[in-house]
This record gives sequence, C-alpha cells and structure tokens, in this order.
Amino acid sequence: MRIDERKVLKLENIISEILPLTADTSQFNRVFIPIEHDFSLELANENNLNIYHLRTENRRFKYEDLTNFCVGNLSQYIFNRKTVKQAKSQADIQILYNRGRKQLREVRNENDSGAGGELGELLLYLFLENCLHAPKLLSKMEIKTTRNQYIYGADGLHLYMTKDKYGNMLYQFVIGEAKIKNDILDATRVAFDSIRKSIDEIDIETALVSEEILKEVCTKEDAEKLIEVILPSEDIADKFTISEKAIGLFIGYTGDYDEDIDNASWNKKINDKIKKDIERAVDTIKKKIDGLSLKGYSFYCYYLPFNDAEKDRKTIMDNII
Repeated sequence: MRIDERKVLKLENIISEILPLTADTSQFNRVFIPIEHDFSLELANENNLNIYHLRTENRRFKYEDLTNFCVGNLSQYIFNRKTVKQAKSQADIQILYNRGRKQLREVRNENDSGAGGELGELLLYLFLENCLHAPKLLSKMEIKTTRNQYIYGADGLHLYMTKDKYGNMLYQFVIGEAKIKNDILDATRVAFDSIRKSIDEIDIETALVSEEILKEVCTKEDAEKLIEVILPSEDIADKFTISEKAIGLFIGYTGDYDEDIDNASWNKKINDKIKKDIERAVDTIKKKIDGLSLKGYSFYCYYLPFNDAEKDRKTIMDNII
C-alpha cells in the first residue's frame, strides 16, 4: 500500500468514526424499487440519476411501507446524533419519537402549494444516506430549529467522501433540495432555481470554522479533528484532500399511469412509463444546469412518482405524525 493510500484510508476512518450514517437502512430495499436505465446527465464531474418507485397494488402505488419506514427514521432525521444516542431504553425511544412528532407539527407548513415541504426533505435525507452513503451533517429540521444563519435555506446538508480522477480524497458538502409537485418538469425547474440561490448564499466553510455545524453533530474534540481533516490548515495542508459543494436533489411527482388494461400488463409496463417521464426531466435538468452555470458541481438526483403527489404528500405526513 502506497503512502497516499494509507493517508486516504486514515482519513476515511476518522470521518466514519465521527460521522456514522444515522438512518436505519434495513428496510430501504423493501420500500423503494430501483429502475435500471441508461440516462446520463453528461457532466464531467461525478453524478448520478436514480429512479425508484414504490410497491404497487391494483395499479396504484402503496404508501404503507413508505409511511412505516419514515416513522422508523423520524427521530434520526429530526435530532442530532448525540440526542438519538442518549435514547437507550424503549421508553426513551418512544419519548424521543413523540418529541419529534411535536416538533414536526410546530414547523410544518400547511400552505406550501405542493412544493413538498417536510416529506420531501425527509425522503431526501433517506436517499442520501441509503443510496449515496453520505452521512447527515444537519437535516432541514435541525437547520430550521437552530436558525443556522450560514446554511439557512438548504433542505439538508450531508458529507460525501469520494475520490477525484487523480486519487485525491474529495469531501463534498451535499446541499439538499427537495420538491414534490404534480408536474415533474415544474418540480425540476423550481428545484433548480432554488439550488442556484442556495449555493450562492450558503457559506459552509464559515459554518464549519465557527463550529456552527459541528456543535450540533459531535464533541468539541471531534469537531476540531473533523475540521482539520476536511479543511486542513495552511501550514500542514494535505495535498490529498479537497473540499467542494455538491447538490443532492429529490423530486416527487404525479405519475399519470392510468390505463384500462389488465393488472399483469400494467405491472409489466410501469417501469417503461416511468422512464418516459424521467427522459423528459433529464432534458430539463441539462438545460437548467447549463442556463444556471452549474456544470462545475456534482449532482445526485432521486426521482419518485406518486399517485397524486400534492395531495398524497400531505396525507402521508399526516400519517407519519
């Protein structure tokens, strides 16, 4: 093993010890069914486009598994690692969950015109941790309740560890954006307009150095260690580490898949119908990335159809809380 590989491994171990994943991943594959495709965003930087759908019954998407999965991850989403770790007994876990439901009710926006609100933000968190394996730094709920001025406006902030083409350790601060709207193209356009505004206003480096982020995540000692790894000081700067911003995107939309055919035929055709929706969205994504001068960023995108997105996302949240 070369010296640079040993350094990279050491850095990976430090991050994983201080920032383990928070979501319960055990039921993810039961809830979300991936769709294989060959779409490409045609970006030079690392990126991926992920398409999922829920399990179906009688030509409709079922929400029970989704609701239960969200309930099982609600406390991990709302509270920081220290708070969740302190809940050891069944009674502690139940109390924490009830606190989380109350807190969610207090910040919930009932009049967001279908933009997605808290369900989109929760699902974005679950996809980034389960699919990208990017641990949460702060959820939107934590950003809202702490009024973190440096990253206020993001729908979540995650840390993704990867490597560039030269083998350098690359730390990407994934700025989250989530939208759930009936029209897939409308949701995509609105999300990208919000992204452009967010990356211009969010000051991650200042938030890190001032410990505005890390004081919510770990101890002071771990925070200092983490900062030195991600933002090494000039006198000991490690040429193997680079930090930058990236974008995590969740889009929920209404899938109009009503067709008067037998259920077996409908089940066989559903993946192709969803891919036709995403094909239209990919064209919009490319135009937005080009028009908003975002080619210098990595994008991690997750699309999920609903039966009736703007109506269902409210019903699902009602059931969760």
